Amino acid sequence: LVDPAMSDQEAAARGEAKEALYRERAHGHVRPVAGLAAFLAQASTLGAQLAVATSADRANVDFILGELGLVDTFAAIVIGTDVARGKPFPDLFLAAAARLGVSPSACVAFEDSLAGLEAAYRAGMRAVALATTLPAADLAQQPRVIRVVADFTELDAAELMQAAV
Repeated sequence: LVDPAMSDQEAAARGEAKEALYRERAHGHVRPVAGLAAFLAQASTLGAQLAVATSADRANVDFILGELGLVDTFAAIVIGTDVARGKPFPDLFLAAAARLGVSPSACVAFEDSLAGLEAAYRAGMRAVALATTLPAADLAQQPRVIRVVADFTELDAAELMQAAV
């Protein structure tokens, strides 16, 4: 699929075609990590400001949030093209905190990747590591990780909000 001689425009077109196919095939099959809806509802009730900071493109973010019924849940959404550098650099997380008008040190990032945990650390944020893609033991070794969980059913928003203060 990738020809080293192809133009940047052709590579971008192929990439967008791949992502469009992903959205088409995933439609109706997207499921949240267990406990996510209840956790977000609890956090919102407690007055937490919520943001998305992701390397994904806008079309995929809108697709996933739509599939999960979370379109109006987040006060800020920062995507890869909004910042100069992606993860493991802190730019996405710093931009999300800035859009919320809060100090990064008052934030808790939720991450499932080593690059994301490194970005949260560099941003000065505490992090909850989600062991959905990597072994918990690998995630627990990262700096400023306050919890490693399999899913959101293991979390209490009130407890985390206290930890972020």
